Amino acid sequence: MYKILVVGYGSNPGGIERFITNYCSQFDNKKVQVDILGNDPEPLAFEDKIKAWGGKIYILNMPTIKKNPVKHFTRLENVTKKIFPNYDCIWFNTLDLKNIELIKKARKLQVPKIIIHSHNSKWSNKVSVIDNIRHEINKKRIIKYGTDFWACSESAKEWLFPPTLYSKVKIINNAIDVKNFEFDFNARKVIRNKHNLNDSLVLGNVGRLTQQKNQVFSLKIIQKLSKKIPNLKLILLGQGEDEALLRKKVKELKIEKNVIFAGVQKNINDWYSAFDLLLLTSLYEGLPLTAVEAQANGVTMVANKTVIPDQAIINNNLKLLSLEDDPEIWANKILDLYLNNKLKREDNRKIEDNLKKSGFDIKLEAGKVQQLIMGNH
Repeated sequence: MYKILVVGYGSNPGGIERFITNYCSQFDNKKVQVDILGNDPEPLAFEDKIKAWGGKIYILNMPTIKKNPVKHFTRLENVTKKIFPNYDCIWFNTLDLKNIELIKKARKLQVPKIIIHSHNSKWSNKVSVIDNIRHEINKKRIIKYGTDFWACSESAKEWLFPPTLYSKVKIINNAIDVKNFEFDFNARKVIRNKHNLNDSLVLGNVGRLTQQKNQVFSLKIIQKLSKKIPNLKLILLGQGEDEALLRKKVKELKIEKNVIFAGVQKNINDWYSAFDLLLLTSLYEGLPLTAVEAQANGVTMVANKTVIPDQAIINNNLKLLSLEDDPEIWANKILDLYLNNKLKREDNRKIEDNLKKSGFDIKLEAGKVQQLIMGNH
């Protein structure tokens, strides 16, 4: 049995957690054992699915160096020495390289295969100068520690790896189980009834409530659009450090009647069915899994053009705009789609075909990734 340890998994059901779960739940558990090293002390996202494929869960539970340096390094040493030598492969899923202690430990403990997988394309504006310096230094050092280098897109490749590594980096698509995201009329009915949305134009935004996801820009669009479509609703799915700031912004813009904070939802596929349009205003992304999921559902999407790489343009009802444009321009685009009856979903059979051709069908992609991990085993 080939043993894989996946690192980079937290309690928030975000893009990385969904990506890992999508792939690992499709691997052949007669050939591979896939376990998870979690970052957070609380229950991990999708723990039920990890247990369903037979995965063990380890929790790092390590305080930061600032908070308790002695405990940090003691815990790091103990966990890695105890766990890492048991694995044929450790698959590190990461957003940046400010801290590569775990990767270095994997190399020191002679783990045969060390995959470093980039899922991001930029820093938050809130990042410290020290973290930025660490990231840039570690970019140059990473070739010494990894054996395999992966990224979800070209921009994610360029963000995490130095140019000398570009030719070795494999692009791994953020593939999904297409059937799970098919439009479901009954799910739409249930959610819209529950939240009194039946007479509304419903826009959705899915993602952590944080600066990167740029929900403030979405709120400005809603303010402009609500003057033209009074029965407008924006559903914010997710939670995060910017929630208080966003709630304050909603009051400031006087759009309390138009915005619903729905929190984290596990049945995210049902929510896509409830939306009439998905609004994606992120400042940056590696490759937004939300964009793939929404296109599998067929819902119309209006998105920031800089965060949707060409490989992720799957359906014809994906509209791309610039964050440099005034929110009024975005509002007018959505108004045009609404008034001219262009908020139509793509046909399910066409979607399935599109996703297969684009390399985003997990049923086809998981086998390829498993083979990449296992090599000749």
